[in-house]
Amino acid sequence: MNNKVVVLVVALIILAGGGFYGYKYFQGKAKSPLAGQTVKVEGYDVNYGNDGESATITDPKTGAKMMTGPNLKVPSSFPKEIPVYSNGKVTVISLDPKFPLISVSTKDDVKTVQDWYQADLQKKGWTLTANQMIGPDAAHIEFENTNNMGSLIVTKDDETKGTIITLSSMTREEAQKMFKGVMGGEQKEETPDSEQKD
Repeated sequence: MNNKVVVLVVALIILAGGGFYGYKYFQGKAKSPLAGQTVKVEGYDVNYGNDGESATITDPKTGAKMMTGPNLKVPSSFPKEIPVYSNGKVTVISLDPKFPLISVSTKDDVKTVQDWYQADLQKKGWTLTANQMIGPDAAHIEFENTNNMGSLIVTKDDETKGTIITLSSMTREEAQKMFKGVMGGEQKEETPDSEQKD
């Protein structure tokens, strides 16, 4: 997953855990009194939609954006070959077309979601490279095909008594660029001891 997107996902977690004014409205429980306003939260610009139920979170340093709301549309940039859980609602989307990411909320439990994705991803031609439960309340699946790589994290949502599904994807080309960036680019060649001068 792109570092910019990771940072924004963390921002969403901070907003949820910190109980900041307005976050609960993202879940569609009530309309936010901050509708139409932009506020700073933990260094991020949070623009509340005029509907009082959605918000756009922007990292001013990178320009990366994510949108959250009770029932969003899957962006056109999200790969159509990645299945979106049928019994859920999209509540978070990345607005960066190079690094598609969505989050889906459902009332189904973690194991039910994991089993559904295990079957449906393979049916659509994906190869599973990881598929495991992480304790009793979370699961992780990684999958790939010829051109793309994807990741799926399923976690229990104690507040709604349901489950949150986070799906992300990137092309192999973008994955290679990201890997090179993490590794710090090209490594300098070491001079053999025999060639070193005293």
